[in-house]
Amino acid sequence: MPDIDGVVLLPGAGGSKNHSTLIALEDALHPIPVLRYELSYTRQGKRVPPRAPKLVHELTEDCSWIANELGCEPNRIVFGGRSMGGRICSMAVAEGMPSAGLLLLSYPLHPPK
Repeated sequence: MPDIDGVVLLPGAGGSKNHSTLIALEDALHPIPVLRYELSYTRQGKRVPPRAPKLVHELTEDCSWIANELGCEPNRIVFGGRSMGGRICSMAVAEGMPSAGLLLLSYPLHPPK
């Protein structure tokens, strides 16, 4: 694993940043700083997410804010999450968002129909 300064974890489509898997990962990764991050639709209380391109754009736009919260450069952060959260991170990195790596759990190999 490369030297990293932080990890960002996103929940799946119906989950929250307080999902037990994300909390367990944060505990297991200690002392590495972890930010459990929710996209805006979740913070607004919506249960159904927008389409992936909108979520990828939001995460990419928030990348600088996230890095500031963790006190490091984006290319020193591992991005990932559970199910759709991991998928959005992988798509953002594939489109050029800086990252030290990906951490993907319960990864959906195919987009939902």
